[in-house]
Amino acid sequence: MSKRRDVKAKVTTDFQAEKVKQLMDKLLLEFTDRVTTQLQQSIKRTLSTKGKGKKYSGLNYRSAAPGDPPTVQSGTLRRSWVTNAARTKPKKSPKRVSLILGTNVIYARKLDAWGSSFLGMSKGHPYIAPALQANRFRSGIKREIKRFGKKAKQKIKGSTKARRTIR
Repeated sequence: MSKRRDVKAKVTTDFQAEKVKQLMDKLLLEFTDRVTTQLQQSIKRTLSTKGKGKKYSGLNYRSAAPGDPPTVQSGTLRRSWVTNAARTKPKKSPKRVSLILGTNVIYARKLDAWGSSFLGMSKGHPYIAPALQANRFRSGIKREIKRFGKKAKQKIKGSTKARRTIR
């Protein structure tokens, strides 16, 4: 007969909550910045589509049909889109990330929303909604979410120390 052996094990963990919080904040800011950049690229791709409307004499390009994104004429609207993701000031709301995506071109909103009646157009030339609905943008967001999850898991795993003692 063999002797019965008792095995005693003791596991202790050292979870560093503050370190994990800092790592997650950094990851969240990086994630927000990457998603904003994805949207900026999607808008610029949408603004780069060729027009399907009339071909006017004297113009080197075809105009955009009503309801389609605007045709590139000078490229000012496309170049003007900028992004910025940053933490808000601690006094206002310390746990928020501010996300800025915009343009300084005056006619951008009017062109997207309701068409510029000042240009004699009956319909607008939406470009933000098609950019948000683009498959390439949506798949990019899904890829970023997976990437964020993997990185978060790695960071949390790396910041937790476990010690085992077997007697």
